[in-house]
Amino acid sequence: MTEWQTVWFAVMAIAIATIALVQIAVAVHIARTAREVTRTSAELRQGLRPLIDKAQRMVDEATRGTALAVAQVERVDRLLATTTEQVDEMLRTVRKAVVEPIRQGTAVVAAVRAFVAAFGRPDRREADEEDPLFVG
Repeated sequence: MTEWQTVWFAVMAIAIATIALVQIAVAVHIARTAREVTRTSAELRQGLRPLIDKAQRMVDEATRGTALAVAQVERVDRLLATTTEQVDEMLRTVRKAVVEPIRQGTAVVAAVRAFVAAFGRPDRREADEEDPLFVG
């Protein structure tokens, strides 16, 4: 082997050793970073767990509240429907009890007026006009 070959061989060995050391350093750094990420992830999970639980409770309460609100709205709807039916029935009863007798009374009054007009006493104007002609 020549002297230059030995030098280049030594340079290559040093370069390979340096690359190996750098790779080892990178591997150690990656391992540390991985442990740190794992630890931070665990802390983050522990920190978020109460928030997630609280959010879940809020969703559960909102669901329950919505269900209660729907039940109340349905109850009010039934109440309004019943009240409307009762008011309609009351108006029908009032119409039968008041309006129909008034219509019948109006009809009776009209009949009496027609009877009086047809068979009743003559008009005063007619009587006044006949009196001057009466000889008696």
